[in-house]
Amino acid sequence: MERPELNYDSIKADLRTMMDDPQAGFGALRDRLGQVDRGTLVALLSSRRDISEADANRLIDQVESARTSVLQRAERIQTEAQRRLEDVKRQAQKQAEDTRKAAATAAWWLFATAVVSAIASAYAGSIAV
Repeated sequence: MERPELNYDSIKADLRTMMDDPQAGFGALRDRLGQVDRGTLVALLSSRRDISEADANRLIDQVESARTSVLQRAERIQTEAQRRLEDVKRQAQKQAEDTRKAAATAAWWLFATAVVSAIASAYAGSIAV
């Protein structure tokens, strides 16, 4: 069939993308399924002589239902992944801020210790003289 959405090589490439990089694969799957409409399915099934029109329509209804379900799941998965990524970013920022505060506090304690040590050394030196 001369339909770009049914091109074997591009479908194979989309499946490889989905296996190699699931995030990009969902996008490829969504795009591929978005290209397949009722006309594509009719053309695909009408090429078969052993399928009646009633069976073809029933099969097309099932395929469209499955396509819609897969598209909705892919969208939910992508939304959930995006939400989790945002949560991880927020947690990393909070941890970085907490670390910065702890380092600043440690630096002040170090400075205070150095000042107290210098005063104690000066006092001890003056007593020794």
